[in-house]
Amino acid sequence: MPQLDQQLRVWIAEPSDPEAPAQMLRNLHTLKGSARMASEIRLGDEVHKMEQTVAELSQQFSPDAVSLRVLETTLDQLLQPFVMVTTPPLPSLANGERTDMKPANVGTDMHDAARPHQDIAAAPEKTPQTLQRRVRAEFLDRITTTGAELLVGSSRMTSELQLQRQSVNDLSDNLARLRAKLRELEIQAESRIASGFAPSNVAKFDPLGFDRYTRLHELTRMMSESIVEISSLQRTLLRQLDNASLAVTAQARHARALQADLRRVRTLPFASLSGRLQHLLCQAAREKDCDVVMEIEGGNLEVDRGVLDRITGPLEHLIRNAVAHGIETTVERLSLGKPATGRVRMDLTQQGNILQLQMSDDGRGLDYARIRERTITAGLIASEAQVDEAVLAELIFEPGFLTANKVTELSGRGIGMDVVRAAVIGFGGHLKVLSERGDGTRFIFSLPLTLATMQVVLVTAGPREVALPATLVQHMLQLSFAELAKARAAGELEWQGRHIPLHRLSTLLGQPISGQETVTRIPVAVLRQLDRYLAIELDNVLGHREVVVKNLGPQLAKVPGIAGATVLGDGSITLIINPLPLPEFMAAHADHWASVNPAQASTHQAPQILVVDDSITVRRASQRLLERHGYAVLLARDGLDALEQLRMNAPAAVLLDIEMPRMDGFERLTA
Repeated sequence: MPQLDQQLRVWIAEPSDPEAPAQMLRNLHTLKGSARMASEIRLGDEVHKMEQTVAELSQQFSPDAVSLRVLETTLDQLLQPFVMVTTPPLPSLANGERTDMKPANVGTDMHDAARPHQDIAAAPEKTPQTLQRRVRAEFLDRITTTGAELLVGSSRMTSELQLQRQSVNDLSDNLARLRAKLRELEIQAESRIASGFAPSNVAKFDPLGFDRYTRLHELTRMMSESIVEISSLQRTLLRQLDNASLAVTAQARHARALQADLRRVRTLPFASLSGRLQHLLCQAAREKDCDVVMEIEGGNLEVDRGVLDRITGPLEHLIRNAVAHGIETTVERLSLGKPATGRVRMDLTQQGNILQLQMSDDGRGLDYARIRERTITAGLIASEAQVDEAVLAELIFEPGFLTANKVTELSGRGIGMDVVRAAVIGFGGHLKVLSERGDGTRFIFSLPLTLATMQVVLVTAGPREVALPATLVQHMLQLSFAELAKARAAGELEWQGRHIPLHRLSTLLGQPISGQETVTRIPVAVLRQLDRYLAIELDNVLGHREVVVKNLGPQLAKVPGIAGATVLGDGSITLIINPLPLPEFMAAHADHWASVNPAQASTHQAPQILVVDDSITVRRASQRLLERHGYAVLLARDGLDALEQLRMNAPAAVLLDIEMPRMDGFERLTA
């Protein structure tokens, strides 16, 4: 079915090409026979009708575009029930053929994309050589994670061996010093023995005391032999360390190769989503009665299957929005001097371990006047506020925001854009929107290529140790206290001609500030994500690591600034932090931040939280947790007790249990 869809698009791009309809007839004939063999008579009849249509059109030298578009609609309706359960074949993974979808007027690349399927159809005798076996996705994920753990384990073993080597080197230094002291002792002992036999002392020499000198001499010799034995042991340890280092290096090399192979197994070309997205676009265009085509540039980029699964929903929502709000009808486009057919384009590039995806359309763009009107009505901004277009564009991600006048199947419910951004941020990505009135809208995604492992820089902020994604770190600076004091006073750091906002990571994370002013030079990291820059002061830089990223779960996925977590070699859990959104979050919640920050709590009253639970253990544990973060806590043992508390107090929030005696949580909510 994906081959049929692709071959039809090749035919639309090159109506005079005889190969595409010939391949379609082969696949349609196979599908018709298979459907009837499986007792899917209705499907077989529909495919038979389409086969006849294709055969008739293929007799023409160059079928007209209208007939091919009708055929496209028919095929789309036929394949729609099966889109969710079909996966396009990926022979291009083995032979390196291109898989990116090109615009309809570029027929050559479309032929390139279709050629692997033609080869398979034309040479069935090669099929046994390309058999594939299905593997459950969760099983593959577990294998990939285990491979990543092996790689990280090898890295930890290398670090431990380096520490042991340092210890052996220290032992060598101590042995050298001990050997020097022993030699000095031997010289002293020999001089004392020699002085005892001097002619001037012959009369005073007591033969009974001779054993003292011989015993001292014997002890020095015994110590010398012990040092020789320890030196031999030290050399043996060094050889064993060298052998262990070689073994660990080989293990790490094999682990990296295994991880790379597993990563390739886990990845898919982005173009594998093209069929699904194309069908969605055609369906949305039919509902709005407009003509839209999709172009994908760079679709051959390999992306983690988990990233593809998570990005599919946001992309589908943006495609529906592009048709519902952006692309004009055919009549409107012609009156504006635009082509009758609208265009949705996706451009993909790779920068290190980051996938840059730009999705754009050539529609009407964002209606900033309408957005401003809606935001004022919703109370998001004051009517007299002067807000630029960049800020207005970001407001479309606010929960419940909508500009549609009525609810349709495509839009109008005010949900989606906030979910899109939350989904992207939830797995460590970033999303930005740009638009010009009448010239379309562009969404820029920054996404990780894989979710299994990540290169990080371990740093400290106060007493806390955190990890920064290495892809965010543009540069590490070592500033003197005078340079840093000047940057603090300005609130920004000048770097490569840019003026970048400067913050302390300890302050952003709510940690106490350490006494790093006693250090001569202080580390500062310059971070970048898309077009956003941030400079952060660090207390210390511990080094670079490759870590296995652990899933935080839905409770923490939307917490600003948290990109994931990992377990270090000593078993400690370390958060992976993206500090870029934290300054904006702090500014938006300045009052609450001041109330939970002891340094600023003098002028703010702590907000009250009412904890309602029939378990005294839960109540006390919740109380300690909330009070530790600066909240005032009220306690109630059930719904009736909560009613009494609410008559006397008006808390900012209520943590309400469900199952409780006398009045449960649901009854309390409806009371």
